[in-house]
Amino acid sequence: MKYRRTLLLTLAFLALTTITQVGGIIIGVHLLAFKLLTKKIRLRHLHRLLYAVSLLLFYHACVAWLIPPLAKSFGRESLPWKSEYIQASNITSIILFRNYARSGAKEILQNITQQARSTSGNQTLKLVYLDACFPFLDGFPLAPHLSHNDGK
Repeated sequence: MKYRRTLLLTLAFLALTTITQVGGIIIGVHLLAFKLLTKKIRLRHLHRLLYAVSLLLFYHACVAWLIPPLAKSFGRESLPWKSEYIQASNITSIILFRNYARSGAKEILQNITQQARSTSGNQTLKLVYLDACFPFLDGFPLAPHLSHNDGK
C-alpha cells in the first residue's frame, strides 16, 4: 500500500513537472508543509478537505505572487491574462505557467496590436495568444509545442 502511494506521488510529480515545469515542485513543497502542520488532525475526511483547499490556495499564491518575481530573474515576464491589448485564449495558459515570454515581449505584442488597430480602424482589436513559454529554463519541452519552446 505504501509503495502504491509513493508510485502515485512520483507519477503525479513527473506529470505536473512535465506539464507546468514547476507544478510538481509546488505540490511537493505543499505536501511536506501540510504534513508538518497537520500532524494532529486525525479525521480522514477533514484532513483530505483541508489538503485540497490548502493546495488550491497555495497553487494560486504561487501563480499570482511567487513565480512571476522569480521568473524575472531568469529573463522572463508573464503575459497578461486580459489587458487592453493582449489576452490569453483561455485561463489554462495561466494555470499551467505557459504565459511567460522573454522580457520586452509584452511591449512588442502591444505595439503590434496598436499597429493592427490603426491599420484596421478597429480600436477594440486584441492580440490573443495560446501558449508562450514556461517561467524558467530554456529548452524545457513545452508539449505540444516542441519545435518552438524558447519563449520567442
